[in-house]
Amino acid sequence: MEYEYRLVDRDLAVDGVKRLLPDVVWKIANTELVEGIGLPEVQMICGGKAAEGMTVKEVITVHNLKRAMQFMLANLDRPVDLDLVKEYNRIIFESLCDKPGCQLLEKLRKCCNWQKRLTTHKARLLSVWPYCQRAVV
Repeated sequence: MEYEYRLVDRDLAVDGVKRLLPDVVWKIANTELVEGIGLPEVQMICGGKAAEGMTVKEVITVHNLKRAMQFMLANLDRPVDLDLVKEYNRIIFESLCDKPGCQLLEKLRKCCNWQKRLTTHKARLLSVWPYCQRAVV
């Protein structure tokens, strides 16, 4: 199957991600953190309510993922560096552990040193994103 790539207006793409934020958070949470969580539960948490039967850790995790995605959207024009990744990681781990991301700090440093050679902010962000997501497991 061949895919056709089309250039999309950046503002339109960012607005789309903002509108679909609960869906994005749900996919990240289901993939990386809270297996079996449903989209309705994530929508409730993103709306400021806790779904019945969810643990406190699950609610905090989803809430932190939402905040981390909002942080990334607010910093789209900022160069991707270790400080950005550490802040993203800190937001995800807030209230979940004492020292967020310590186990991956060295890997993140190596990744950030490598990605400095990349020419665009988008390429840099995409190169470090998998490390950020794995940091929360």
